[in-house]
Amino acid sequence: MMKLKRYLLFLLSLTLLVSLLAVPALAEDTQKNMTLREDWRITSDLDLAVPEGTTLTITGNGHYIYEFTGQLTNSGLGKVVFSEGTILYPAGSSAPCNTSTSNQLMMDRQPHKVTVGGMEHGAVEASVATAKKGDSITLTIRPDAGYKLCTLTVTATEAEDAAVAVSGSGSSRTFRMPASDVAIAAAFTAEGAPAAPVFSCGSGTYFTRQSVEISCETEGAVIYYTTDGSEPSAANGILYTGGAITIRTTTTLKAVAVKDGVYSAVTSARYTIAGSSGVPSIPSTVVPGAQTVSFADVSESDYYYEAVQWAVQNGVTNGTSATAFTPDMAVTRGQLVTFLWRAAGAPAVTGANPFADVRESDYYYEAVLWAVQNGVTNGTGAAAFSPDVAVTRGQAVTFLWRAAGAPAASGSSFGDVAADAYYANAVAWAVANGITNGTSGSTFSPDVAVSRAQAVTFLYRQFQEG
Repeated sequence: MMKLKRYLLFLLSLTLLVSLLAVPALAEDTQKNMTLREDWRITSDLDLAVPEGTTLTITGNGHYIYEFTGQLTNSGLGKVVFSEGTILYPAGSSAPCNTSTSNQLMMDRQPHKVTVGGMEHGAVEASVATAKKGDSITLTIRPDAGYKLCTLTVTATEAEDAAVAVSGSGSSRTFRMPASDVAIAAAFTAEGAPAAPVFSCGSGTYFTRQSVEISCETEGAVIYYTTDGSEPSAANGILYTGGAITIRTTTTLKAVAVKDGVYSAVTSARYTIAGSSGVPSIPSTVVPGAQTVSFADVSESDYYYEAVQWAVQNGVTNGTSATAFTPDMAVTRGQLVTFLWRAAGAPAVTGANPFADVRESDYYYEAVLWAVQNGVTNGTGAAAFSPDVAVTRGQAVTFLWRAAGAPAASGSSFGDVAADAYYANAVAWAVANGITNGTSGSTFSPDVAVSRAQAVTFLYRQFQEG
């Protein structure tokens, strides 16, 4: 019987691979779906080899994937996505498994693209065109004669945080591949060019006007700036004479330094002023005199009791039924941005929807647009938001931190929070402001899914005054 099941699994996988390979190599946003009819028990490696431009969604339908002496892999540049409730159990793992961890595991195992953008006055060469998470990538910097490297950025295009740490100096730089495609950009300036201007306040979402000062470390350089997003120059720019530039509405600020007719690289920042739209504030505590909400699964002794009261009284979320809050249920990306959007006063949004998996009829439609437009979170792909994927602790505190304006924060005593992790500053901020602590004295557990109880508690603590 076991041999028969293995044979059937082999035939199923072979059929799947043939159907995937039938997709033209240049097809874009091709969707393939597969529903499990029984549990998968993998005893030898099974490579799905999903081609680039294709997303394969696997639905468990009450069945699961178990790895014994083999792994489920994907050597292709397409994506493998597990729908909600579909779980992959890796061999020998004692960590909790859910849909979120399963999706992350497949992202970690598959190769991702390394793309170098076009640039002037120089070039950057990457050691490989594709790589898996954790691989070391070497970048060779080749400026044209008379030019030097000014800025170099590596952007994770499918991760919650775009910044990837780059180390090294001179003509050779290295970085560790994230579980995402990356885009590499560089700017070269003429030898002797002044340093790029520095803003006193970085890009982000703010709820009050901001005062931004500009400086340049090159003595004798003059600075020109624009506030309409255009490229600054002596002919097209405002001469900066010192003092603060007041940003009252959403603005893209750009600045350039000039000395002896030589221009620096342009510095750019976008300030989203959410408070300028008149967003009302949410009370920071349970409303005095408001009717107490009673759920059979929430007692006064629970740490999240007041947070649940606050959330329901202020329309952040309701129970899952008239008598249940279901505090231990995992929160999805769509749900958390909705909670946060409502806590911000449910501001009206306009603009195009970039996501194929977010419909105008979805309850989280406006919340998703608001979150993306205000830099709270990005999609999980070029046209995907993945609203039904569970949110992890690392992602949740990052959403809240960005909604608060991404205030400066640093330092973490947690062994599982790397200094270059996209959520490192958010974790430090959350702990410093009493929003959440680690799951132990030395661990934060950034990849563990967030429950409804935890989500409303994080929000409740964030909106408390002082």
